[in-house]
Amino acid sequence: MTQCLRLSNFTKLSEAELLMILERRNQPEVRQWMTNSEPIAPEDHLRFCARLKERPDTLMLFAEFNGQPASVISFHAQDPSWHEIADFGCYAFYPQVYSAITIEHLALLHLVAQRSVKRCHCKVKADNRLAELLVTQVLGAREVARDPDYSYFELSFPEPPAHYQDQLNQRLAYLKLQLELRL
Repeated sequence: MTQCLRLSNFTKLSEAELLMILERRNQPEVRQWMTNSEPIAPEDHLRFCARLKERPDTLMLFAEFNGQPASVISFHAQDPSWHEIADFGCYAFYPQVYSAITIEHLALLHLVAQRSVKRCHCKVKADNRLAELLVTQVLGAREVARDPDYSYFELSFPEPPAHYQDQLNQRLAYLKLQLELRL
């Protein structure tokens, strides 16, 4: 049986879905890895999500694996063409449901293939060694800087978009996953 990974743009989600995401996002085991580890108020979360419709530089995706909430992935473009993503990030609700880094990798490959992204940047909290390992080993990022709080990474995508679409298709077939997009 083919399994399904569904990626939905935050701008397409209902208020109930957004509040469900917030509930999971505010769990201490998720918040501990955030830049700001304090819980987020519902009104602040809904206001932020409403503003996403006016932000062509930001794409927030809600990932579901076989109908189970799995993670949130964010992309922020540095330029209007989306050829460089200034920051991308991911947080998981239930890592045992499906690997957040795998979901992030699939979403990133899709974005690179569809928007001809050339380079991405991300930062990882300095004490999150697992995330650092996954970003370097799975995504192939290279560390470009480090400070007491964060490690900063860069990924380059020099091949044409069709190359990354082929990689995405191969990865989906290998994982026996169907990718549904609500963008």
